[in-house]
Amino acid sequence: MKQMVRGLIDRIQAIRNKVKYNKIKKNININNTNDIVYVDLGASNIKMSYKGELLTFRSSIRKVLVEDEITIQKNAIRCNGCWYIVGESNQPTGNYEYKYQKEYLEVLILFGLSMFKDKVNGIGENLKVNILLPYNQLHTRKNLENKINGVYEVNYINTLGIQEFSTSITLGNVFAEGEASKVYIEKNHNTYGNLCVINIGYSTTEATLVNTLGNRENFISLNIGTNNLLSQYLKYTKAPTSSILSSWLNDGYTFSKDEARAIAEVNKQYISTLWNDIYNGVIKLSNPTNTSIVFVGGGANLLIDSFKDAIPKEYNVKALIPLESSYSDLLGMILLSNDTIEPTKINPVEEVPTTKKLSNYEKFKELKEKGLEVKEIATVTGLAIQTLRNYNVKYNKELQVG
Repeated sequence: MKQMVRGLIDRIQAIRNKVKYNKIKKNININNTNDIVYVDLGASNIKMSYKGELLTFRSSIRKVLVEDEITIQKNAIRCNGCWYIVGESNQPTGNYEYKYQKEYLEVLILFGLSMFKDKVNGIGENLKVNILLPYNQLHTRKNLENKINGVYEVNYINTLGIQEFSTSITLGNVFAEGEASKVYIEKNHNTYGNLCVINIGYSTTEATLVNTLGNRENFISLNIGTNNLLSQYLKYTKAPTSSILSSWLNDGYTFSKDEARAIAEVNKQYISTLWNDIYNGVIKLSNPTNTSIVFVGGGANLLIDSFKDAIPKEYNVKALIPLESSYSDLLGMILLSNDTIEPTKINPVEEVPTTKKLSNYEKFKELKEKGLEVKEIATVTGLAIQTLRNYNVKYNKELQVG
């Protein structure tokens, strides 16, 4: 009976994910070009988009030394004569300082393309790879070019047997993690005032603060991610490694009451440290009542409830839905790559010519009479939400008296 109920829940969740996936694609108007592949390289998982499709898979990989290992598995790929198996690794996932040092990075990209090939009717012969990096790794562009640029002959396995394609790939544009999510969030979600995007990944956490004018005020990149947390969780679960536990959680594993109680305490200590670093490094520059904090990345939904308990109530805190949260940086990069799409902006307000300088309250009245809401006025003026709420009370009282 339990298996039947679980199966029903899984089918319902699959339908929900498909609806969310289609909604995301519709909202973002994903670029369908034949020439660009978009890559968000995570230490645990890689996210990719090509010709309007999205996919994600484990970013671990190993080279096959004995070809007898290759039988019917669909996670095998041959690149320029050498076989590799994706989803397995000879070294711990994320064991590198810079992302360009990721083991067989170019083969991972080609494996993603092989998964796209059956969906999109072929792969372009000359592809540019637009990729995301932490802000403090943008200087490694030349290393990335040396790693992935090249001409490749590829064989992969599907239900029809061994298939093949050839392509050349070169590095295109490089974008900053966190900043890309900010573009997607502004396009598709209602936020106000300053916006802080916190991207919690497997091995790093990026925090970016953007002011009301859309300019980056500050950023921080921390070498702390969910892997640190999952390693602590291992003390309270039956999983043999943090990577296995990560897979279990993705597959819907739920903690027992005793596990949940112990893990809640681990989260509390972890988040106290992480929030302190993020606050002192980035957020303390912003007015709490005029700041939205949005969590994205694989660790966002795992930790959002604990973060809400730790963050002062003056901040507007939210996390995107799991599917959207995982792809937000990738989708933001697509927006940034497409010059015809711009982030959502409030229509500019025409200033009334005046010979005297208006007070903040007088500015508020003018914008209010033009039909703007309090949150919109905050975005236009940069004034704190609480101040504008006080003005709103005063304004309404004046209307009643008048």
